[in-house]
Amino acid sequence: MSETSLTKDIQNSVKWHCHNAQRLCAMPNTFWRGYECDILSLSKGETVFEYEIKISRADFLKDFKKGVYNNEFFVDSGWKKTPIELKHQTTRSHYFYYVCPVGLISPEEIPEKYGLIYYHENTRTAFNALKIIKKAKMIKADKPTHDEIIGLFNLSKYKNQFYS
Repeated sequence: MSETSLTKDIQNSVKWHCHNAQRLCAMPNTFWRGYECDILSLSKGETVFEYEIKISRADFLKDFKKGVYNNEFFVDSGWKKTPIELKHQTTRSHYFYYVCPVGLISPEEIPEKYGLIYYHENTRTAFNALKIIKKAKMIKADKPTHDEIIGLFNLSKYKNQFYS
């Protein structure tokens, strides 16, 4: 399976997961609060979920090598913070999940508050292709503004990703 095809399959599975969780929408490749999100989802209670798809080990590890994060904030008592963790210090989303093929990332490799979802390639439907390995904990984030929600809904209608 090509990387592009695998990414699309994972995106479709995450969208099904969001639909079944009764989220209002699940937007792939969306810019939110200054950053690109692989998938952004909004609940009826205005809770924001972000999903970062990783399809290779190199893809995951390259987050640690981005030059902009190689500063005093990157290394904290010997533990390296990921660029994504640093981005969340700007209150992007309430919950964050890495989504990857089975075994690509171990739960011990991700920050404490982040979740991990494994994608199982050999399932018949997108509905049951995902398994939550580590449940995300709430990250302190600002609620989306009225304008942000309207903008997201307008974009979701355009991309046909609106569920309710």
